[in-house]
Amino acid sequence: NSDAYYYDFKKEQITAASYFGFGTAGPIILIYTKLAPAKFYGLETSLHWRPTKADLVDASLSYERAYYGNLQVGFIASLPVDWTGKSLDNTPRNSGTLGYEHRFFMTDGGYINARLQLKYSSSYYESDLAGSGVVSPVPGASYYNPAPAQYTQAAYTRTDFTLGYTAASGKYDVYGFVRNIEDKTQLAGAPQNLLYRSDPNAVWVNVTAPRTFGMHFDVRL
Repeated sequence: NSDAYYYDFKKEQITAASYFGFGTAGPIILIYTKLAPAKFYGLETSLHWRPTKADLVDASLSYERAYYGNLQVGFIASLPVDWTGKSLDNTPRNSGTLGYEHRFFMTDGGYINARLQLKYSSSYYESDLAGSGVVSPVPGASYYNPAPAQYTQAAYTRTDFTLGYTAASGKYDVYGFVRNIEDKTQLAGAPQNLLYRSDPNAVWVNVTAPRTFGMHFDVRL
């Protein structure tokens, strides 16, 4: 199966926060949803091949471009940062998967199923649309530290493996799994920090799950 697509969104939703100066009770900060134009286009191809009754090979490849149209971002409303043409988050230009599955048929009619899958992703961005603003009641004295920025997640691979047994009746199966054999994590968001934090070095970031393993037991009544 192969697909080509092109989307032209007039109103992509973005959650943003902006500082509008000092009021009687302190800084005036507005959190809101911004609407911005965005374009997506790409190609996707998938393959499912069963050379024998016991074997399955599947693969997928994709190419994608996604970028904003006219968009201004930044925490300090009086200091907008031009984001036009920037790539959307979590959109690697190239990605793909390759999997192989084999069934070992048992004399009792059940089977053991083994599957190995590899995922590849080229680099992608995670955006901090606000930045950290140093705000001042003095006109013209506010500035960014740091400014809104895109952070790059480098290209990576992820390998998963499952091994399980399914009963001949189909009423139960049990299988074990190992996910992310490489035990590498990837960015799931831009680095974050509190604007008025007590520790100036306190920065955190969300990441994907490290290597995990476990077992499943399913019963069908």
